Amino acid sequence: MIKIIYNIRNDELLTTAKILKYISASRTDNAYITKLQNYYKGFQAIDNKSVADSSKPCNIVKTNFTRIISNAYTGYFMGEPVRYQSDNKEMLSELEAINNYNDEAGENMQLAKDASITGRAIELVYIDSEGLVRFKRLNPAEVILIYDDTLEEELLFAIRFWEYQAIDEQTPTLFVQVYSRNEIISYSGNSNQLTETGRIAHAFSLVPVVVFFNDSDKQGDFESILTLQDAYNKIDSYSVDELEAFSDAYLALSGLEGTTNEDIQDMKNNRVLLLPDDGKAAFLTKNINDTYIENLKNRLVDSIYKTSLCPDLQNPSFGTDSGVAVRYKLIFFNSRTAEKERLFKIGLQRRIELITAYMNVIGSAYDYRDIDMSFSRSLPQNDIETAGIINQLRGIVSNETLISKLSFIPDAKSELERLAAEQSLDDYSFLEGADSD
Repeated sequence: MIKIIYNIRNDELLTTAKILKYISASRTDNAYITKLQNYYKGFQAIDNKSVADSSKPCNIVKTNFTRIISNAYTGYFMGEPVRYQSDNKEMLSELEAINNYNDEAGENMQLAKDASITGRAIELVYIDSEGLVRFKRLNPAEVILIYDDTLEEELLFAIRFWEYQAIDEQTPTLFVQVYSRNEIISYSGNSNQLTETGRIAHAFSLVPVVVFFNDSDKQGDFESILTLQDAYNKIDSYSVDELEAFSDAYLALSGLEGTTNEDIQDMKNNRVLLLPDDGKAAFLTKNINDTYIENLKNRLVDSIYKTSLCPDLQNPSFGTDSGVAVRYKLIFFNSRTAEKERLFKIGLQRRIELITAYMNVIGSAYDYRDIDMSFSRSLPQNDIETAGIINQLRGIVSNETLISKLSFIPDAKSELERLAAEQSLDDYSFLEGADSD
């Protein structure tokens, strides 16, 4: 279990000595986060495979299930941009302008991917040189979170640290930035000593760092299948070794004691074997049980998807199953995604709270709680099937609710208003099957 989250008293000072202790204590966690990031990228345990005899095959074959699982969750959860709503149109307009400036949809996708891989995603909110609000994701392996020891667990400090070594330097320099509720303090030095290099006040009134947890256990989507991933890679790699060794099998000749190297070369060139009556020729090969290997791989694949609660979206049955059958297959996938949504919403609310705090400092009077948000699952929809359901529910369910079920309608209320205007109607009776004439 990754730590990188600590608790201290509200009145406790964060000295340079304590900062270095936190950084030292987090090294193991950082290494584990880096391992998860590397698995997603394809740098996995099988890369360390070796054989004692250099003349023997040593293939490294990988099927990256960690990337498949993480991409499936991320695409399903955040493939559609988050939509924001508010009765305060002025505030909503300003927020949308800030979101567009920061490519908020792309940023959210990257944050969702970080959370899927490492169990958490971290974002810094700051003011750029032009006085505009910016938010930027940080590497989770380079940030330590320090909360207070109350039930609320308010974020008191975020420590960002990284090392840099110039080409003409002998040793790397450790750089540290500490974000508190009212200022940003910068340090440089090494693992034994830090020197303060700058101190800047900020206007957010909160630690300007946003944390997005993947689930309540703060775990990534594929952490539970790492051993299964390694086992699958081993089977594939050693199977290819066996196949290569099979193609290099020895030819055993018996009853040809007088055969010379020249004779063997002639046989190879002419592709003909001249054997005496009692002579025999056969390749020395190892029997490979293909059926056993394939069954073992299939069991591993099944375990990988079951353990990760991720359906095999590449399975051809997804293209032929009915909507109900697909929903049954996605029940655990949906459940885990719902937890992602709940926690991601907390992070987005924190981001909006920070943005609102700055907007109020420069003259606004907004309440971040006036902004609501909604998420959409990114999955192909059978709108023909949905339209049939809508027809059956006319008069039972509100028109706005019915229209909202169509995947190509982003805003049901606005769509109804536009349609009413086009048909010059005072109500929405056209949905009831009324004659518009």
